[in-house]
Amino acid sequence: MTGPAFPRKLIYPIGFLCGAEYPEVATEPDGYRLRIGDRDVRLTTYSECLAWSCAHGASKQEEAEPVAGWSRRDAEDFARKAAGVNISAIMSRLLSAGVLEEVLIGSPDALDFTRRRRLRPLLTVLAHHEDLSKNSAQEREHLFGMLSRSAIARVAYQLWKHAALYSSLAALCESLISRGGPLERADWPDCEDLLPLALLGTQTLLACQGAYLDLAE
Repeated sequence: MTGPAFPRKLIYPIGFLCGAEYPEVATEPDGYRLRIGDRDVRLTTYSECLAWSCAHGASKQEEAEPVAGWSRRDAEDFARKAAGVNISAIMSRLLSAGVLEEVLIGSPDALDFTRRRRLRPLLTVLAHHEDLSKNSAQEREHLFGMLSRSAIARVAYQLWKHAALYSSLAALCESLISRGGPLERADWPDCEDLLPLALLGTQTLLACQGAYLDLAE
């Protein structure tokens, strides 16, 4: 079974937000620090931090129907509606700086992206989320999160569960469909067949703050 097709580019924020930087006590922050690999990257304005944050696609978690990924346009529309800010030029700058990345699903760049990036898990799975419309254990979702809870599906859960063991997203995907792995190889004969769902599952984890993307090791 081949995963769903995505006719557009998906967007991914890179790195872990360490927090705001304050020049003095009781003042406004003058920057925001990201950790990417072994280096610090500084976002110098609130608008840059907003653009990076909107790329996570958090609003998609509130939608009842499945979505075909989170794109740059989705992030820009969300920033405009939620904060009244036009982040188009900022998104371009952050893409050039490597703080954001766009991936065209089904292209050679998608596989290259998974080889260059590592998924680092955060938070904990709380329980199985029982849905009476889903009959098999494989179809059950997993209740995930801390302050706000999100139900994540099977592929996203397996990505999260095993991510800490592998140095790249590509190696992680290969392990999931290997003989004896947690995903059936009959459904995904090779890594490229799994990639669309894996990349969408990665967006789900980023949106509910269940993981972040880092440099592959």
